[in-house]
Amino acid sequence: MSYKQRMKSRIRDHILQFAEILVLDSGMNPVFSTELDIDDSLPGILESRFAASAVRPEFFGAYVSLDREQREHIVCFVFNGSDSEPGVSVAPLAGRTGRIAAMAREGTFSSGAIVHDYDPVPLPDEEYYRTCRRYIGTEPLYCHATGTVVRDGRRVLLQKRTDNGLWGLPGGALEAGERVHDGAIREVREETGYEVEIGPLLSISTEPENFVVYPNEDRVRFYAFLFSARVTGGAPFIDGEETADLRWFDSGALPPNLDPYLVRHVADLDNTGVSVY
Repeated sequence: MSYKQRMKSRIRDHILQFAEILVLDSGMNPVFSTELDIDDSLPGILESRFAASAVRPEFFGAYVSLDREQREHIVCFVFNGSDSEPGVSVAPLAGRTGRIAAMAREGTFSSGAIVHDYDPVPLPDEEYYRTCRRYIGTEPLYCHATGTVVRDGRRVLLQKRTDNGLWGLPGGALEAGERVHDGAIREVREETGYEVEIGPLLSISTEPENFVVYPNEDRVRFYAFLFSARVTGGAPFIDGEETADLRWFDSGALPPNLDPYLVRHVADLDNTGVSVY
C-alpha cells in the first residue's frame, strides 16, 4: 500500500497534501506520471524513469489543484520531455493530466508558471496538523512550503531565527488549501513585517534533507518552492517569537552562521532559471 493510500485510509474528510510528477513530450502530451512517495525526490524519480534513454526532462511549471471530492491538495510538478524516447506510450488525455496538457498547448500554462486550479480555502496550520496527528500520530506528513529571496539590488533580506540562532530566508509551511504565492507573501509579512511582490520561481526542493523530525518526534517531509521578491510596503518588524533579527546582506557576503536550507541553496539566490533538487 502506498503512502497516499495509507494516509487516506486513516484520515477522512480532511484536506491532505500530496505531490505528483508529470512529464509532457514536445507536443505537450502526457507521457509519464506518478505520485511521489514520502521518500521520493524529483531528481530521483526522473533519473530512475529516464536512465536508459537520452531524454532529460526540464522543469516546465507547477500545477496546484484541490480535489474537493477526495480532499486532496495536490502539487503536480510538470516537466517537458521529448517524444523521441523509444517505447513511450502517450497517456490518455483525461483528468488532471489532460487539463494540464491542454493548458500547456493553449499557452494558458506557460514555462516557469505556477497555475492554481482552485479558489483558496486555507485551514490554519494548527487545525490542519492537529487533525492529521490525531489519526496518524508521529508518522511522516507531506508539507508544501515556501522560501523567499527578498531583494534590493544585490542585497538580500535575511531573518535570524529564534529557534536556532541561524540566519535564513523568510518562509514556512503552506496552510492546507492555500495558494503557493499567497503562502509566500503571508510568511514574509508574518516574519519580517514587509509586504512583497512575488517574482520568478528560483528552485524546487524535494531533497532528503527536507525530512524533519521535531522534538516531539513528529515527522514532516517538506517540498519547498523558493521565490524571488521585492518589497512593496510595510516596515521591518521583529516579533521575538520566530524572528530575533532582520538584516540586509550583500548576496556575495552572507554571514557564516546560515540556516542549513540556505547553505544548500546559496547558488539559487542569483538564479535565472529554476533548479530542481
